[in-house]
Amino acid sequence: MHCSHSEHNHLNEHLTHLIAHVQVVHYHTQLAHWHISGNVFPSWHEMFGEYYEQLAEMIDTLAEHLRYHHGKLPTTLTRAITAIHEECFPDANKDVILHHITHVTKHLLTKYEEFMDFCAQHNKQTTLDILIGHARALEKIIWFYHSSADCCAKCDCQERKTTSCI
Repeated sequence: MHCSHSEHNHLNEHLTHLIAHVQVVHYHTQLAHWHISGNVFPSWHEMFGEYYEQLAEMIDTLAEHLRYHHGKLPTTLTRAITAIHEECFPDANKDVILHHITHVTKHLLTKYEEFMDFCAQHNKQTTLDILIGHARALEKIIWFYHSSADCCAKCDCQERKTTSCI
């Protein structure tokens, strides 16, 4: 099944925006890696480092897929990234950082799910396969964040009811 020019452009636009969203989460995860402190520092510093490297690999896979299968990469992602409503990274304690990074990663997962729907509707199986693999990795990261958190406030995620919630 050959896609129309319009469908091809829409796919390119989706991929470009998804790359921008992953770039933002990558940067915030790297900030978490740099800002975490306290008694959790060694293990969490390492964990955030592993996650931002995993996100960098996702960016590379998406960019190569866009370039090989669908056309040109933008020479700068600045416009795509600035079009995203980006939250500021909190320079705060472990719980606030963990909540923030969970929230932005969950938002990224919703962008993947939206794009997976588009790919399924337009029979873009190769792209869908890449997205499914990335979505599984993001779900695992989110699960780890939730399992590690003392609480999660200010979003629609599965709140953990404790007296220490912010």
